[in-house]
Amino acid sequence: MPKGSGDKYRHADGWGEFLNIVEIESSELGDANNDGEVSADDINAISSYIVRGDTKNFIFKNADVNGDKMVNAADIVNIVNMNK
Repeated sequence: MPKGSGDKYRHADGWGEFLNIVEIESSELGDANNDGEVSADDINAISSYIVRGDTKNFIFKNADVNGDKMVNAADIVNIVNMNK
């Protein structure tokens, strides 16, 4: 499951019965918030990073969609274009 979500899974119906719940970091380009999918939530995560420096559950390498070693509005545009 996505990194940082282990407790949610451990307490969810059915999931608590699993003994070995492993959190992993997403490697999907655009999945900035590490929830396992590329969506508007990733745009919000990138915006929060740019404006407030918020790094909670933030994966820089996934957010840097265009590979320029910076996370900025260009990466947001690329995520929007990926989802067309």
